[in-house]
Amino acid sequence: MSQQQRIHEQSHEESTNDGSHYATTMASNASMVGRAQAIQQLNTWLEGQLTRVSGTSVMIQPAEAHGVLQAVENAWVQYEQSGYLLEMPATAGRNFNVESAGIFLPTEMASNIRPFIEMTETAQGANAETSSSGVDWNTRLGIPEYRTQSDNLAAPEASCNVTTLAMILERLGIGRNEVLSALESRMGIGLLDSPQARDTNWLDTTMHYLNRQMRARSGYQRIRGEASMSNSAREGIASTYRDNAQLEDLLDLLVNKLGLSRTSAVSEPTRILEAVSVGRPTPTSEKLWERRWPNLSEKVRECIENGGAAALSFKHKGTRDKRATHIVSILAVEEDGFRIDDPYGEIRTDYNRNSWDDAYWSRGDNDRLIGSRDRSEQKNVQGDVDDWGTAWARDLSEEEERGRESFITIDQVRKGMNYVQLFHRGQPSLAQPDGSHAPPSSRRPVGRSSNSQ
Repeated sequence: MSQQQRIHEQSHEESTNDGSHYATTMASNASMVGRAQAIQQLNTWLEGQLTRVSGTSVMIQPAEAHGVLQAVENAWVQYEQSGYLLEMPATAGRNFNVESAGIFLPTEMASNIRPFIEMTETAQGANAETSSSGVDWNTRLGIPEYRTQSDNLAAPEASCNVTTLAMILERLGIGRNEVLSALESRMGIGLLDSPQARDTNWLDTTMHYLNRQMRARSGYQRIRGEASMSNSAREGIASTYRDNAQLEDLLDLLVNKLGLSRTSAVSEPTRILEAVSVGRPTPTSEKLWERRWPNLSEKVRECIENGGAAALSFKHKGTRDKRATHIVSILAVEEDGFRIDDPYGEIRTDYNRNSWDDAYWSRGDNDRLIGSRDRSEQKNVQGDVDDWGTAWARDLSEEEERGRESFITIDQVRKGMNYVQLFHRGQPSLAQPDGSHAPPSSRRPVGRSSNSQ
């Protein structure tokens, strides 16, 4: 029996066992293709599916989106195992498996995967960062949600670190539930605690955290809308924080509980990674100072292709402040630079690290720098408008979306780079003949065809 025949028989068996609509509607051929070609074909299919699903009723779009995501997951499982890419259905079914297939998608598919994940996120409150069915497709597929720091509760001008780390963790398969578990472990909350005791613990812990943030030296480091942030307003926020805070705000609280500084969240992440990895292999990190593009890009590419993640710390204020750095998530390596998720915005193409400049400020007609953002109206309204929680993050403004899948050139990386932090997926340690254990690695055996690209 040929390889191709075995694939089709396996697909038929899956459709018989689990009723997968994807397998039963799949066309009858598959082709062996290289990785780049497989990604391109799936992206083309996803673009067509987005056009189709967007034209359906809003009421059925979540079900359609679940089916599309399941179809891509199935296809990539088969591709990793065999190097064969199955022909995708003209119309994806609406059925999906609650259990993950245990794979991660290439981040080069992020721009076409994210719209479907967003369609599934119809719930509010504690479930807003997962789908209405309870499936967190971001962590399941390793395609992180784009997150902006501008709607963070604490220090929106200074929390690129925890915001980037939230996207990094989702790439590694770690999400809201794991961060909540880590927090409640440090609060001493147990399974036998009553809901009232849990809520009181959360209120006390969060109030202590918020009060501490309000004592920061500079206004931009405090709670947003600080001018109107009375004690009663803080109590209102604290009472809903567990269910309402975004993942990045929960991470900021965790950093506080661990006695760490948010500025070290990405640069020294070991304790955070250990805290959120209970019951699973702990991811590892590796700092790169290498500025030579061929070496740097290859290490980043290898890490990301094997399910890991990467963050870039770079100097964003030119010679105005030689020490100031900003942190972004590296989504993919491209020929001319890094495709990034920038939590602050989009870097100017003409930004010059070696001049009195700023990566995010524009220039007027007289070539003077103009600040790009006005934060004077930041508020936290506890009424008709929720300006900081999960519901608000489901509907970002155009200004807040600017950093989504933006770009930084090779030249800008080389001139402005501080460091790159790699995050490798945790793997069980392997016993060595001498009794020692090899360190975890994000390397995974992946089926590839001979013409893999």
